[in-house]
Amino acid sequence: MSGYEAPLRGAGVEPVQVPVRSDRAHGVCIRMAVDAVGLMHSAPQVGVYVIVAADAALFPAVDMLRRRGRKVVGVWPVGRRW
Repeated sequence: MSGYEAPLRGAGVEPVQVPVRSDRAHGVCIRMAVDAVGLMHSAPQVGVYVIVAADAALFPAVDMLRRRGRKVVGVWPVGRRW
């Protein structure tokens, strides 16, 4: 990820990488959900959210964003569906 971090930050994206078997993984999902909801309120002009995650812990946030008219694009490992 080191080769992508600077361009992502330059585009306003904060990359968060957590090892798959880490205890912090659930905390990162919570942080992403809180960030998405906060952005929805602080920047209502944002209409499309791209969420890259490895598990379904973000389903409630995805559902809430969609109910409020936001488009959500999910990127996840092969074999998983949102």
